[in-house]
Amino acid sequence: MIYELRVYTTIPGRLPNLLARFENHTLRIWEKHGIRQLGFWYVFRLFSDLIVRLWLWSPINPIVLVYLTIVKLILVDRTTLVGPDANDLTYMLAWESLAEREQKWDAFFNDPEWIEARANSEKDGAINAKVASSFLVPTKFSAIQ
Repeated sequence: MIYELRVYTTIPGRLPNLLARFENHTLRIWEKHGIRQLGFWYVFRLFSDLIVRLWLWSPINPIVLVYLTIVKLILVDRTTLVGPDANDLTYMLAWESLAEREQKWDAFFNDPEWIEARANSEKDGAINAKVASSFLVPTKFSAIQ
């Protein structure tokens, strides 16, 4: 089994549009084509992790930098650190092989229902700023095979 970890970084403020597209269209079309999803996650960033990072890299008071970072996230990037107001969505898919992935992705991307759903969801502009994929193969001692 090959696992694909995908991270979508949306344009600020567009994550709700991506979530709605997955919930209302994408998952149903995936099911039709036999694409197996294992789960979806928001990225959770610990406040203490921000403080530690800023402490290590900042010549000024880390508390001030944390405050400035949060203000920038909320006012400039219009995002929060977690949840539907954030910008990142992570999900995982399971494949028997890369050949299966290629065959099923091709069928999905050429599905007229998907083409229409994507066009309708992006009529006010693009949703994603970036999409990244990593392929994971479990070790022999992994709990998940």
